[in-house]
Amino acid sequence: AVLTGLLANVGSASETHEYNGAGGQTFFIWPGSVAFKKKPKWIMAAELVETTRKFARVVGPIQPEWIERLAGHLIKRTYSEPHWSKKSAGVMAWEKVLLFGLPIIPRRLCRYGPIDPQLSRELFIRRGLVEGDYESRGDFVLHNKLIKEELTAMQAKLRQGSLFHAEDREIEFFEERIPADIYDGHSFEKWRKEAEREQPELLWMSRESLLDDDHTTPTKVDFPDTLQVGSMKLPLEYRLDPGMEHDGVTVIVPREGLQQLPAAWLEWLVPGLIEEKVAALIKTLPKELRRMFVPVPDTAREVTPHLEFGIGDLNEALSQLLRRRSGEHVPADAFETSRLPSHLQMNIRVVDGAGKEIANGRDLTELKQQLSQQSSTIVHEVQDARWSRAGITSWDFGDLPTQATLERSGIKVSAFPMLVDSGSSITLKLSDRAPTAERESRRALVRLCLLAERRRIDEQVLHLPKFDQLKLLASTLPGGMPLREALAWRMSERALFATNKELPRTADAWQARLKQIRNHLGVAAQDVTAITEPLLTSYRDIRRLLEPAPSAALREVHADLSRQLELLTTPGFFTETPWGWLAQYPRYFQGMVHRWGKLTSGGFQKDQRAMQDLLPWLGRLRFALSGQDSRPHLAAAIEGYRWLIEEYRVSLFAQQLKTAVPVSVKRLEEVWSGIEKG
Repeated sequence: AVLTGLLANVGSASETHEYNGAGGQTFFIWPGSVAFKKKPKWIMAAELVETTRKFARVVGPIQPEWIERLAGHLIKRTYSEPHWSKKSAGVMAWEKVLLFGLPIIPRRLCRYGPIDPQLSRELFIRRGLVEGDYESRGDFVLHNKLIKEELTAMQAKLRQGSLFHAEDREIEFFEERIPADIYDGHSFEKWRKEAEREQPELLWMSRESLLDDDHTTPTKVDFPDTLQVGSMKLPLEYRLDPGMEHDGVTVIVPREGLQQLPAAWLEWLVPGLIEEKVAALIKTLPKELRRMFVPVPDTAREVTPHLEFGIGDLNEALSQLLRRRSGEHVPADAFETSRLPSHLQMNIRVVDGAGKEIANGRDLTELKQQLSQQSSTIVHEVQDARWSRAGITSWDFGDLPTQATLERSGIKVSAFPMLVDSGSSITLKLSDRAPTAERESRRALVRLCLLAERRRIDEQVLHLPKFDQLKLLASTLPGGMPLREALAWRMSERALFATNKELPRTADAWQARLKQIRNHLGVAAQDVTAITEPLLTSYRDIRRLLEPAPSAALREVHADLSRQLELLTTPGFFTETPWGWLAQYPRYFQGMVHRWGKLTSGGFQKDQRAMQDLLPWLGRLRFALSGQDSRPHLAAAIEGYRWLIEEYRVSLFAQQLKTAVPVSVKRLEEVWSGIEKG
């Protein structure tokens, strides 16, 4: 009751014994007061007496909230730091309450909407509705989100960051529709429910409300949402984040389908970006070539329509078009693809079965190497009894289709059923690569043939002329060679595939092939005998020449011939080398003998010059073979390159024997270029 009439006599304790009072005055509690020792935080005094100092007498402790309640007509309030609060679904600020300049409540959080409705409305629209910090249950939220995602994707596809200004346009959209007195979530929901009864789509944005008037709409043809690779339909994702990891186009591929992804397809990106990529490729040409195509944008616009999108190698196709246009040779390898902007190189995101990213990058070869063992293992370990069976000794497993379809992360992935030779039986499983399935199944069927026709095949082997002599020659091969088993294998293979190279894929086709085998065993035995004796004999001849220690001058050539012989006769070569190349072995060994003979009869200098021609290609072969296990998808290409090197040796050192296939430096360059590209 006393406080009501003495509001000017209140005080707040400072850090010293002094009290701050209303109107800027200061005073002390009278030493004789019962409150002198306790020194309450807030006091009021019945009187203020000034002697040497100003003292408060008849003092009592109070709560500052009492002052605010009693002095509502006298206090002043100030506000600072208005800010959006997601928790309160409105704008909050810090309030300061003063009585005659004395802070009664120095800092208190309060709703700012009633105080400054205009600013609160602006922040509610910007932070709550546009930036999504207010969670409304209205249908407009999901609709507007989808519209913005669609336009963001459109912007990323067209690589136009200024295509639409979503935030500014959204603010304008809501300001036009929301009344001026709506400034927080509570008032908004109350208004929205009533307004949507008459106009259910009042707050639904449209593309036109956000886009510039002169916008370009990307088509599904130019910017597809998926990339079709065989049976796989791979999602494409577009991002506009210059300088960031995922900028540009990203193809999403399951780990099991990575090995089936061809690099040449990814080079083309998507039709909508091909003109920009062509221009960028031209800019990477050496200056003497680039100057013929200035201005580059005009050249790109002219030649792009003549490209057959997705057909063949992009660099090769562009090289031919530029050559036709300028009349000058533009080598495909003159384009420095490493200098292309990142958004013009396809990004690859590899995901697991749950869709979680396990790797990403723009170098497909590197990703394949990194995940090759995992991809193969996962396909092999598919838990499906249809494609997982061991201990097979006869065709009792149904059909063997060329491919099967697995589903991973919602994407259909091709896997390739195959038979694998397990020694005394064969195994049915899946491969992630068609060439692997073809190669392994071919060998497994040879084993199955041996199991089915063992007696007949053994009879053919035992009746071969000079069998004992051949056995003696075979014993000198590195690690020895079980001649009977090796010959049986080759006879079985020849009988199976000499006249029909296709794999039988049904039980009926297999039975028909077995009948055919019985009729061809005699011919197969003759074919095998025709190459076995000259192969082993010529091997003996070169081995005898290389046995003595060479002179110092011939040491380098001797080492090269020894390495060549070692590579040709690795353990198991007789059964593992493709028949067409095994048939060339006698010629390769004879070529080595001829080369050694020329060295000892005045041909040393010529041999040295030829060796200099061979060394670069030989070095590349060794490099390729050293990394072959990490690049299984290149096995066939590396194998082909290897045999070209053997033919190139013949052309350099034993021309009189002639080559089995055309071989030249240009041909070697083409094959090696394919290996490098992966």
